Amino acid sequence: ASYANKKNKNDLDITYISNIIGNNIYLNKSSWEMAKREVFVYNMKTNKTKKVYDGDIIAVNGKYAMVDKDFSTEISADTMDIIKFTKKGAKKVKTITESGMYIDKVDGKFYFIEYDNDQLISGTVYRCDANGKNKEELCKHKNSDNTTLVDPVKVTKNYCIFTSSEDGKYVKVDYKTGNKTVISENEFANL
Repeated sequence: ASYANKKNKNDLDITYISNIIGNNIYLNKSSWEMAKREVFVYNMKTNKTKKVYDGDIIAVNGKYAMVDKDFSTEISADTMDIIKFTKKGAKKVKTITESGMYIDKVDGKFYFIEYDNDQLISGTVYRCDANGKNKEELCKHKNSDNTTLVDPVKVTKNYCIFTSSEDGKYVKVDYKTGNKTVISENEFANL
């Protein structure tokens, strides 16, 4: 559930539920006017709400979550933390990357890319356990034109697919071999 702030029609505050554990409902609040995102916990037993973390929960696995710490309006590499939900709210486990983007959750592991520079034209895909342990480098990628954003659009346990600098094409990178294969939109759609 989400809602826009009713006090001011022009205020673009949005709040939505990101997780529920026991009596605690975890809420993400994004405030465009103040350019920040925060995590709150509402306790159904005490009927109290309090802020527990700066950022935005982007993925949840059990009692752990990945949080995007930065407020950005464009595509950008952000700092991402792993947090653990507690009876009192949440606590930081660790910073998993200072220059990355979340990709997906596969078989309980978080997948993300860590960029080599601010232009986002090259990066390394990693996966880690939900608690941030066992961070594993899977593959590196840079588009052939050296100017196009490296954008991972699909991950599995065995490969990652990136958009290509060639229109209508994708690049599939095998983790084990490192082989890169250019595939068409049709091939991508059928994976």
